[in-house]
Amino acid sequence: MTDRPLVALVYQRPGMPWMFEGARRAGVDVVLIHRPNPRPRRGLPAQLPPAVVRTLPLDIFGDEAAALAAIEELHGERPLAANRHALDVAVPFTARRPACWASRA
Repeated sequence: MTDRPLVALVYQRPGMPWMFEGARRAGVDVVLIHRPNPRPRRGLPAQLPPAVVRTLPLDIFGDEAAALAAIEELHGERPLAANRHALDVAVPFTARRPACWASRA
């Protein structure tokens, strides 16, 4: 187990390197929550950005309940310090907050 904080980035594009570089410099591990079936040019790169310790394909639009349950399971394995998004359409999902984040409001 690590004492580094773990942050979930929801539907964050790997092509925005400053977010991942900033996490690496700050000593934060990142779980990258991404679309299960991304468009060809928007898939995950062969080499993940710095600080990404895990990827998790979740359909936050088609099966929100399953996505929230998967985040709860992830949180049970290693507590999440926060969730973030940079994609406008992910705002409603991250605003709903899984129960594991309720105490962080």
